[in-house]
Amino acid sequence: MESGHIEELKTTPQLLIFIIAVTAILTVLGNIFVYFLPAQFACNMQVGDLIAAAGVDLLGTPFVVILITGIFIQIPFIRRRMTVRSFVVLYTVALASAAFSTHTSPWRENFEPIVARVGTDVAVMAYVPEFVSPPREAAEVLMRGTGSIVAIPWGQLLPAIIWRFFRFALFAGVSVGLISIFRRQWVDVEMLPYPHITLAYSAIVSVREVRNPKWVGRIAFILGFIIGFGLELSRAFIAFFPWFPDIYSFRVSTCGPGTHQLTLLGTTWHYGIAKHTPLYALVFLAPLHSLFSIVF
Repeated sequence: MESGHIEELKTTPQLLIFIIAVTAILTVLGNIFVYFLPAQFACNMQVGDLIAAAGVDLLGTPFVVILITGIFIQIPFIRRRMTVRSFVVLYTVALASAAFSTHTSPWRENFEPIVARVGTDVAVMAYVPEFVSPPREAAEVLMRGTGSIVAIPWGQLLPAIIWRFFRFALFAGVSVGLISIFRRQWVDVEMLPYPHITLAYSAIVSVREVRNPKWVGRIAFILGFIIGFGLELSRAFIAFFPWFPDIYSFRVSTCGPGTHQLTLLGTTWHYGIAKHTPLYALVFLAPLHSLFSIVF
């Protein structure tokens, strides 16, 4: 795209249907992936949150979607229809879907209050409204299963579903409103030195141009992909195969985001050294003055 060119994306019924369908598919697949990971890798090896370090989170679903799309656009029929705008839509939808398919997704936070009436004292739950924690019989049906979608007590669960929707929608609305104020009245957000945006733009450009032998970034992209895939594949072997050598030391003294815990005498907190390699790749893209601000 030319510098300074802004193209408005108009919302159409077809686009909304596409967004809903892709969001549902990515959410289901992402949660299946997370919940089948070994416990010690559920945080640092998920697709939804590729870099789970606090304050640096890099959601990985958009990049997986872009790479998969890059494979399919080798088909001429699909390539003719995949424009930069299509990639931007896919990236945005995948980015939003990643929030529902990580180790901290709303499902984990909402599961406990939904079934709380089954294992909590009645005197305590008397103070909890049913739109927060559904009736006991509805919770028991969810835990036991029904074998049929029509047998689910939707009438008892609907208030809880609506309440959780508005709770998330309210947060999203406030966030969008706040960033709109910053963008229009204070600072142009797109001009900030944001490494995540650099990665997204580079990924979109790379999957479109990788077949072009004249593209100067072709070799660097292919080598980077192979090296990155090899590093993460070795960590996957550590997670799933006990016989594989623990070259990252991920099986011992490792917190969720992939930090080696250092317990020092006389301190009330623990220090850590990040062992999660994608974090260092992202830090290399950060401006030097930002890194100094973080350290000092």
